Amino acid sequence: MKTMENEYRKISGVKEWERDGLKYLIAYVEWSEYLRTVGKMHNHYNGYVTFPECPITEDGYDNELIASIDVHGGITYAVEEDDGSYTYGFDCAHLYDEFDTDTQNLDWLTAECESMGRQIVELAARESEATE
Repeated sequence: MKTMENEYRKISGVKEWERDGLKYLIAYVEWSEYLRTVGKMHNHYNGYVTFPECPITEDGYDNELIASIDVHGGITYAVEEDDGSYTYGFDCAHLYDEFDTDTQNLDWLTAECESMGRQIVELAARESEATE
């Protein structure tokens, strides 16, 4: 699993899996001591699902279609990757998340990732039917 690190944070893959042609990842974000102390940031998990291509016509995470996805804190990440695949994600860095036991539980995070993936697949199917 990939780890990305700079002077402010370290992001480490914790769990990766594939299901129904989609790739899932749970990552752990560790903030520097300075940002945890001064910036009041807390270490947290993020959940991601990657599609082979953008599944809906509106890309990004700031649109009506994606806003309808019921996932913890809403979708906060939507990026087209270099290979043309498309990744959506949510984070557990919201106010009080550090005290929420669900946001620290890998089983709950796994279910939340898979729910996000299913909802986007269903959204794409409804959008496809509407344009036929």
